[in-house]
Amino acid sequence: AASDVYKRQLSHPPGRLNLADGSPGAIALNVLRRIVSGSCPVDFHVDATSQRPVVLLTDACTTQHKLGWLGIVLWDPDDGPAGRLYHAAGGVPHWMLVILERLQMKKTYIAAYELLAEVCAYNSFPEQLRGRIVHHFVDNTAALAGSKSGYSGKPDCARLIDALVVRILRLACRPWFGFVYSEDNLSDLPSREEF
Repeated sequence: AASDVYKRQLSHPPGRLNLADGSPGAIALNVLRRIVSGSCPVDFHVDATSQRPVVLLTDACTTQHKLGWLGIVLWDPDDGPAGRLYHAAGGVPHWMLVILERLQMKKTYIAAYELLAEVCAYNSFPEQLRGRIVHHFVDNTAALAGSKSGYSGKPDCARLIDALVVRILRLACRPWFGFVYSEDNLSDLPSREEF
């Protein structure tokens, strides 16, 4: 995003930047504005925490008419003597599909739904994730790449990654994103209403 802003500065004379012109620089500045306005000051501690990492797994599946279902499984080893397993599931509402289609028309929105499941996980379990190290596992390589890099060239995925970044910053948690095979992903079950 910063390189697009720099290129824009070199190719245009000084003056007020039109943030609605659709240029890469304007898009980059709008993304930066959304992230900064959505976040808040946070203290990140680099010293060791007394709490063990939380394990988080997310998944999504598509259903008929391009809609989807999301699943989340979270294990907090410090919640009770043996830890505690949480899970959540829910359908993607039609209004979300309408927003995604306005951003970019596609045959399937599985990568976007996988990212939506990630955003929903950080919104569903804020108390378990706040200030914690999070081992977050995803079985979709496109969503995983976006989560790791904080970027996607697809407009729908880019918006969801922005929302994910803002939520992570607000919770001051430290996620590590990793890949898990679908058959080993516990969140696969709630994403199919089987958990």
